[in-house]
Amino acid sequence: MSRIINALVALGSALALPINASAQDQATPAAPAPKVDPQPLPAGPPPRISTADFAQRSFVSGPRLSPDGTRVLARFNVNGDEKLGTIDFKTGNIRTIGLGGMELAWYRWAGNDRVLVSLAMMVPWQDDESRQTRLMVVDLATGVPRFIGGKTEGLTGDDVLWVDPEGKTILLSYQETIFDYPAVFSIDLSTNKGRKIQEQRAGLWDCYADNAGVVRAGFINGENSWRMIYRASEKDSFRTVLKARNDDDDAGFDAFRLFQGSDEGYRILLNETTGRYALYKFNFATRESGDLVFETKDVDVDDFDTRYDNNALYAAWFTDERPRVKWFDPALARSEEHTSELQSRFGISYAVFCLKKK
Repeated sequence: MSRIINALVALGSALALPINASAQDQATPAAPAPKVDPQPLPAGPPPRISTADFAQRSFVSGPRLSPDGTRVLARFNVNGDEKLGTIDFKTGNIRTIGLGGMELAWYRWAGNDRVLVSLAMMVPWQDDESRQTRLMVVDLATGVPRFIGGKTEGLTGDDVLWVDPEGKTILLSYQETIFDYPAVFSIDLSTNKGRKIQEQRAGLWDCYADNAGVVRAGFINGENSWRMIYRASEKDSFRTVLKARNDDDDAGFDAFRLFQGSDEGYRILLNETTGRYALYKFNFATRESGDLVFETKDVDVDDFDTRYDNNALYAAWFTDERPRVKWFDPALARSEEHTSELQSRFGISYAVFCLKKK
């Protein structure tokens, strides 16, 4: 914990933020505070909190822990200017990643030494404008961002289906031209050389891969309906396993995961009894839901994640009055006990320590 505190203190100093504590301050116990008589409460209502205070962004948000647990990748709000950066917990070193003035759409780890970054911007589209995304990879050894994808791809260039745990390759779905449907490519992150592993298919816009990097499912959109296609392995052909009308809200998939060598996985579904979305086991071949795995008392489950090497659940995320996480690993669950240590000292959000391994 002291390494985390020192790294955050160093970050505040490097970015000229008002964090004034030092490592010595943390090591030296503070003198007991003098006893102060309680003051009477002021009469009348408290002052109104300004809209600017409510709208102010957190200093640190969206942290992502590296697979080896030695660094964290996050957004930093520096006097209203958004930056992407990493903190090395071993050395306390901080590195920022330039965004070139573009919108930061999302980011994640690709192994321990590379970061994938999606950047967005508005571009002319017919008689109007449309949002365009492009994928970059940053090797932390050099800090230099490089474009990943096709030279003539369509508007969406950041649909990553799978990332090699070692950070060498990814599966990326994109339109080869604006007039095509998306195809799926296996891309070497060192060279940007790609190999097409799935041809485009009319109406097929969304594909999903399992934890081994095999495309296993997809959704084909029609004028008034959609259907889900699925296969059990790379050797099998896709078959339709589900059809529904576009206005059938209960038939949709909010979040799910597929695992190599199995039709069993997890899916967020509506609990008909409570009216809230919860995490269930799910068989994608038979389309049957299994046991309830996790739900909350008052709100929906937003998302969940699993480990790369097996189908063991890692964490589930939900939001009530603030973002929260449910750790399924007992060792990670104990990390929640340390969050209050920094909240009162630096005013850092609880979400800083709800770290996603991505």
